[in-house]
Amino acid sequence: IFQIDEGGLLVMTGKKAFINIESSVHDRSIHYFNSKMQHMWSKSLLENYNASYEDWRVLSNGQYIYFITTPHLPGMTLKMNLTQMRRTTGRTKKFFINDNDDPKALFIDEENLYVLRYFEEEEFILNCIDHKTFKETKYTLNVPSVKNDADCYKNKRWDFLGFNENAIFM
Repeated sequence: IFQIDEGGLLVMTGKKAFINIESSVHDRSIHYFNSKMQHMWSKSLLENYNASYEDWRVLSNGQYIYFITTPHLPGMTLKMNLTQMRRTTGRTKKFFINDNDDPKALFIDEENLYVLRYFEEEEFILNCIDHKTFKETKYTLNVPSVKNDADCYKNKRWDFLGFNENAIFM
């Protein structure tokens, strides 16, 4: 069960059935309930891939709900599977992000879905994905290096704190 921003719930039902060691079928359904707990729509999410475990995330705004699955194999992350659903109709579109690096933060506004990745060095990559066209724009965020010898934990990097009204907080 996932709570949806601006009201409502997304409920996932189904099972994970392994056919053999090489493949698995993930037969699931997503059900959307509005803020008055009225059932609005259900959608099947049939995905085929072999994974030892998956991370699930849900992001939403006034128009869209994204169900995001990141499957993992031991020592490896597979491409991120994204299902965009229209809040009012349940109309779905699926797409993938083919970058195998785990995203550190995902967030959304009225125009874009954002995927922020950062690495051991002070390099931050921000991917902006347009809700309507799925056009992806990639930016490298330039942040100053962290120089704080008084930090008892020797934190040498910036961390993502949040996003609000077109500002990223680090």
